[in-house]
Amino acid sequence: MGGIALIIFLCSLAIGVLCLLVLVIAAKRIYSTLRYAYKDAQPWMEIIAENGRRNQEAMKAMEERAQNITRIGQEMQESMDDIRDTWDEIQAHPLIRTARFFGRMRRPQRVR
Repeated sequence: MGGIALIIFLCSLAIGVLCLLVLVIAAKRIYSTLRYAYKDAQPWMEIIAENGRRNQEAMKAMEERAQNITRIGQEMQESMDDIRDTWDEIQAHPLIRTARFFGRMRRPQRVR
């Protein structure tokens, strides 16, 4: 009975050592796989980083263009406001009002 218990104990110990060995081999293969994956990804990461830089520069240029368009729009709005104010001043001038008044009072002439 003691011999059978010893054999079972030694077999379980051997299975434990075998499992540990399989675990170490699996860990080594996982490490090498990740290392090769990282080496394979390096050129792609450089390409992606370069594309990111180019996109960032393009976004900056687009932002500057948008700011320029906004500034031009504000200048146009100010010009339109100046034109509107000038038009209002012209229409409010006493001579223009008088001319408009007499223009309304004049009878239309018939064309022969």
